[in-house]
Amino acid sequence: MAFAVIPKTAGVCVMRDASDIALILCGHYLRMGLERLHIIDDGSTDGTFEKLEQLAHRSRGRVRVERHVFKDYRQPELITAATNTLIGEGVRLILPFDSDEFWALSSADVAAMVDQREPRIIVARWSNFVQGRNRRYPTPFALLGVRYRADGHATPKGVEAFADAFVNHREAKIAIWSEHPVRFDRGQHALFDGPHIRDPLERQIFHLPLRTQSEITKRGLNYEARRRAQRQDDGVSWQSRFHETATLDGLSARVWAANSADRAGRLDVYGRPEELVRDVRLRRLLLAAALHIALRYRMFPA
Repeated sequence: MAFAVIPKTAGVCVMRDASDIALILCGHYLRMGLERLHIIDDGSTDGTFEKLEQLAHRSRGRVRVERHVFKDYRQPELITAATNTLIGEGVRLILPFDSDEFWALSSADVAAMVDQREPRIIVARWSNFVQGRNRRYPTPFALLGVRYRADGHATPKGVEAFADAFVNHREAKIAIWSEHPVRFDRGQHALFDGPHIRDPLERQIFHLPLRTQSEITKRGLNYEARRRAQRQDDGVSWQSRFHETATLDGLSARVWAANSADRAGRLDVYGRPEELVRDVRLRRLLLAAALHIALRYRMFPA
């Protein structure tokens, strides 16, 4: 099936060591109709860059991949530079996303958003989905175990105190329509420079905060060492600090139980059972994205 490509639209992502999800992620945004994807590999060592490079070669210009290797964490600068390059090339609607974020938009939504031709910020909020308890490390089709959504609310303080589930923490992210350069804050939650008008329609991002138990260790040992030196206050990059504490204190199994679904569709939040909402929308989206990559680009997304 052919999918329409929507001119003047693009997605931007910085990812690191995400080989289990990188191709499916790209498949989702290509299937959505974004004209281009600009992916920055942030020093991956697990084959992520090589997979993306192969996809870029097969995409006939729709996917552009660059690789950077830094000791420190430079996501805001990399996202800003890539976005401004795209704006300079004539792209107007740009959706930044992380390697666990799927903007829940149809091709019609994207077409309508770019056709408004008004500089603005588009806000979307996370809907946090939850992986099955038995998915301890990445395997082929492991992502299709996602059948539940967390519906609670948690603060960073509660998560770091091992009192609340990480999957219950929600945040807002932004996309932009702009003709002029912009500057993103850390994590794409806000702009330092750029449009000030906010689109009145709030969107949704399907978010998969922890896709396997091994993510806890990866985030703690891989991410925190790079972010610690740049932390100006306790609220900055608190997630990687939490995952480092969980890993070094031998609490990974308990944290995983608090953030994954058992067979009855419940979290075990440090001894407190918490019911989840059965929701297979992300699972269907992941399957459609995987099929798109396999059939259109002849790549196995696992």
